[in-house]
Amino acid sequence: MIAGELGNSSASSLEYMRSIWPKLEKMHLNTVLVPVYWELLEPAEGHFDFSLVEGAIESARKYSLKLVLLWFGSWKNSMSCYAPIG
Repeated sequence: MIAGELGNSSASSLEYMRSIWPKLEKMHLNTVLVPVYWELLEPAEGHFDFSLVEGAIESARKYSLKLVLLWFGSWKNSMSCYAPIG
C-alpha cells in the first residue's frame, strides 16, 4: 500500500471531502484510511445512514483508490464519546 490517512473528522462531511480526493490522487496514493463514525452511521438506535460510507466508496472508485475503513465505535483518541446517545 502507498497509503494516506485522513484526519479523524475529515470524512464527516462529503462536501469537505470533495476537495480532498483530488489531492490524494496527486500524491499518487493507491489507498486511503477513512474513519467511519458510529454516531453518524447510526444517529438514532435502529436508524442507519450510510451516506458517508457510500460517498467514500464512490469517491474512492472515481479516484482509483482502495479504502481501509477505520471504525470509530465507542472509542476514539482514548475518549468514549462516539457511541450514539440512545
